[in-house]
Amino acid sequence: MPYCGRYPTYSFWLVAFDDFVKRENITDLNFEQQLQEFLSVDIYKNQFEDAIVLDENGTMTASRTILAYDNHDYSNVKETVKALELQEEISSEQPVNQGRKDWAFFTWAGKT
Repeated sequence: MPYCGRYPTYSFWLVAFDDFVKRENITDLNFEQQLQEFLSVDIYKNQFEDAIVLDENGTMTASRTILAYDNHDYSNVKETVKALELQEEISSEQPVNQGRKDWAFFTWAGKT
């Protein structure tokens, strides 16, 4: 998305998760098992548990990260509306969201 100038490396749990799976050599486990291992490490649990929603079976139902809109002029109302419309369009096109009333992956604007 052109309004976000950088990938959300620090705040995105998936970056740390992928590194963890490779480093711990647990690629033979299924995703839920890998995620359980990941969240059993205190540093990852403390940093990312609020960004990952699990159901009672340990299956992920939603997750989040923070996007930096550092290629965006917040004083330009038209550009802000375009950015919000584009983020909604991108979310609606995600395969995981197809046919769902409540999207698993979505974006929203707010203060951090």
